[in-house]
Amino acid sequence: MKYYLFIAAVIASIGMFTSCDPTDSTPVLHITGTVLDTKTGSPLSDVAVVLGSLQTQTEADGTFELEVTENPGASVISFNKEGYMIAKYEFVYSHGKGLNLNPVLLEKQASRYQIMFTVSEYPVNMFEGIYYVGFHAETEVEVHSTANWVTAEFNSPQDIRIIWQQNITTEQRTAYIILKSTIAEISDTLTITQSAGPALTVLDYTGKDEKPLQPGETPFLRFNRSVKLESILYGVKTSNLIYEEDSTVIRFPDIQSTLLQPIRYEYLVKSRDEQFLGGTFQVIPPNRIAFHYAEDVLFSKGNRYCWVQAFKIDNYTNLSQIETGTNRMIQTIQIGTLSPKFCYSPYNNCIYAYDYNIKVFNADNGTKEAEIELPEAIRGQKIVSMDFAYNGTGVLLTSNHLYTIDASDNHRMVPYTCNSDLYNGPNQEADKLRFNKVLAANNRKSLVLFLQESIYEVAVIDADSRNYQTVYTRRESDGFWSDCRTHKREPYIWLHSWQYNNILLVNLLTGETTSYPYYRNDYGELTYPLPVESTIPWKGVVFINNHQLVGIRRESGMPYVAHYIEDGRKWGTYSSDDGSMIAVTTYNHIHLLDASLLVP
Repeated sequence: MKYYLFIAAVIASIGMFTSCDPTDSTPVLHITGTVLDTKTGSPLSDVAVVLGSLQTQTEADGTFELEVTENPGASVISFNKEGYMIAKYEFVYSHGKGLNLNPVLLEKQASRYQIMFTVSEYPVNMFEGIYYVGFHAETEVEVHSTANWVTAEFNSPQDIRIIWQQNITTEQRTAYIILKSTIAEISDTLTITQSAGPALTVLDYTGKDEKPLQPGETPFLRFNRSVKLESILYGVKTSNLIYEEDSTVIRFPDIQSTLLQPIRYEYLVKSRDEQFLGGTFQVIPPNRIAFHYAEDVLFSKGNRYCWVQAFKIDNYTNLSQIETGTNRMIQTIQIGTLSPKFCYSPYNNCIYAYDYNIKVFNADNGTKEAEIELPEAIRGQKIVSMDFAYNGTGVLLTSNHLYTIDASDNHRMVPYTCNSDLYNGPNQEADKLRFNKVLAANNRKSLVLFLQESIYEVAVIDADSRNYQTVYTRRESDGFWSDCRTHKREPYIWLHSWQYNNILLVNLLTGETTSYPYYRNDYGELTYPLPVESTIPWKGVVFINNHQLVGIRRESGMPYVAHYIEDGRKWGTYSSDDGSMIAVTTYNHIHLLDASLLVP
């Protein structure tokens, strides 16, 4: 069955012939035009164009021509194509040069199935968004989008969910959502038109989301358009810039990361159409890990992991495990509601958390291996300090007692006795220990005892013989010492104070001392001098002085390196047992460093 569409009469305004002779062989009428689909605007080929006894077909681009040399005896031109309604154009025949019918619109025949969106067009702004559009369908249908920035999927049998991304280009863009029958050649189209995006935008850059610059990486900026760098602060060479990906990426080969401090750079770029954009990016040291308020750092055997005591959160003390090779946080263990301290035993590769009892954790996987009660004589007393020697021999201190603890003998604890008076402390309290801190030294062959905050003497317990010996007694000329740091690989200790510009090196075997004036350890109650132990013989020591990690030579005391630390006023320095790794902590970060970077 054919369907006919009659168009309102078209009067052919035909110009006069150049010749008035009706017998002239010149065609009396030249008819041209283009046939298009009414809905899609696409050209239609093979459309039959009929005028009386004259007939032609449209080309692939929808165009046609008819040459009329005599009166056709008809006043209607018809356009016929299978699947479309017939269109007819009426005109009044007259002499003239030509008639142009452009466009001729053909409408598809109605199907027994109907598919229709509730709207045909939906304009959206430049931002990402979502829209639910209804539809009517009398057949099974499928839906798809013609653009990768728009997705379309069925939300229910009556509506479709359309999601579009933000337009980061400067051009308006269009996508078509096609709802199509799976059994018939019918469909409907929804047009999504999105406004142009922002003029010039930075998409990615070095230091985004606090991401450190990794070894081998080059600092970069990435934009949504081609740009040229106009300026950058802090003396960066612009002659060595690298432009990539049609100049949407700029790389800065001359910018290197510092050891401990992020550096922020300000830049200005210009696009090809004279648009300017300024901003900042920062180069973050590669070994920086976000960590709030670290209290202590311990390394496991082989330095595969480090364990960090975290600031008390929600009234709990936490211990976090970090993989040193990747700086990846492995796990966090909740220790308890009290405020325990921690130490490490290389004999069994375990972390010890101690306060009124002792909890033992495997330093590789964090498994709790034991929970130890104190002997009855000291039960209920708080352990103030504890550490272990290489052979499992340990020393624990309460305010009133000194005990040994043996990791090789099921953690057996016994009171320590010697020929010296361990009590009768500085305030002449007979029941108070003379010491409140113990630290391992000299490849953990020695356990060093001292009274933190007010050091007037230092004693050593030998790990093999368990003999006790006083190795240092303060002299009036020495000044005031508030803290002590042991050399883990050699028989030395460092005494220092944050109140005085002086550091004292003490030989545990000979008692010989060496003074290093002009230096002090800032915030000494939190940080300590740190020996650089990755080379033999020992050549230098690093510590925090005046907002810097400073290295001085062991022999001369002269500085050889200085690295600024990001401000935070909560600094600490720690080293592994073998001295090959160093941890520097600030208020919000931990820096895990290869000690060879600080060797003189």
